[in-house]
Amino acid sequence: MLRPASRRLARPALSLLLLLPLACKAKERRAPAPATTVTAAATTSAPAPSASAAAKPKKPPFPNDEAVVLPKTDSAKPVGAAISEVKLDKYEVTVESYRQCVEAGCCDAETTPCDEDNNFGAPLWNEYCNYDKEGRDKHPMNCVDWYDADAYCRWMGKRLPTDAEWLHAAHGNDGQKYPWGNSMVEKKRLNTCDVSCRKALRERGRPWRAMLETDDGFPGTAPVGSFPDGVSPFGHLDMGGNVWEWLGDWFSPGLKMLPSRENPTGAPDGKRRVIRGGSWNDGDATELENQTRHGMLPADRFVNVGFRCAEFATDEVPPGKVCIGKDPDELAKRKNCVRSSGSGKECQQYAQCVCDLAAELEKAGGAKGEFQAANCGEVKTFATSLEALGLGDACAKALYAYKASFRALSAEGINVPDSCK
Repeated sequence: MLRPASRRLARPALSLLLLLPLACKAKERRAPAPATTVTAAATTSAPAPSASAAAKPKKPPFPNDEAVVLPKTDSAKPVGAAISEVKLDKYEVTVESYRQCVEAGCCDAETTPCDEDNNFGAPLWNEYCNYDKEGRDKHPMNCVDWYDADAYCRWMGKRLPTDAEWLHAAHGNDGQKYPWGNSMVEKKRLNTCDVSCRKALRERGRPWRAMLETDDGFPGTAPVGSFPDGVSPFGHLDMGGNVWEWLGDWFSPGLKMLPSRENPTGAPDGKRRVIRGGSWNDGDATELENQTRHGMLPADRFVNVGFRCAEFATDEVPPGKVCIGKDPDELAKRKNCVRSSGSGKECQQYAQCVCDLAAELEKAGGAKGEFQAANCGEVKTFATSLEALGLGDACAKALYAYKASFRALSAEGINVPDSCK
């Protein structure tokens, strides 16, 4: 959203763009068929609870496996759909919880380091992925793709939350702006990019900015539940910041596009899955707003994306425990860091657009932050690195995300350069 008073552009596009260089890319993989079914086969959607469903299997007391009831809502607002009573994990799934699924042979964890000579994102991937890192058992499990998250939740007899359920948990009954309410973003509420995050990322070659000029002591992820002042309306923690969260839905333009007004499960198919919540490396508060959502390829793995699980709050639920297991062919594909698709030309256009727009804003006396001519060299160097990786898709997405801001600037009489069109 445009900030008219300062003519400052919001940054959902850039922070989303920078997800990919922080990732060890994996090839798109098919959804695996269940290998071992403990009870009835599970689904990742959220069908209405059935009185005839099999009794819920007992689960072992895993660390941080605490769920909070998300109350039923029949109101069309603020979510826009009726939602049954649901149990949503209080915390994001931790490394120690996920490890038990790995040790059971039902989940996969990326433990192979990226080749630092051939992958621009390798140093960050190898440093910021939490699995098998000393002292990070209580941190959220990151660097997992959608299939990994789905496999863990199903192994637990649960599923990934739907888009509507997650939004209900964050919005509460009043439709608040952030998970913690309508008050400003501040250090005590969440783990997002601050001075230590900015310093660490810039030292590693990333042109970054901080959202907060404070230091929470966590340059990357933080142990789950470290920010109790950021609690959401029904008692969930870290719904804003720490890691983005995979959801069960296919990505569609908005909740208004969902086919059902009762327990909606999103589009019937698609190419990308929904993520929400913002993360430790976001530099703009718009990424933390409840309404912000992005779509990511289900086989993508990011250092700032994790998940939490959900289940219906009734005594009987349709899903049962399922062990998907490891597919050796699929695991073999992930031994290398595979580059993303795209021509790379989009990245040069993106950099040129940012620089040209900075010049126009400076003429109008409203240039702010990274939209300054002095930063153009840094932005273009970064774009060159992205081009080498073939991350054109991400750059094109970033340009598209700016379209609304470009229209607002035009309405103010500011010339939007051709490179941004």
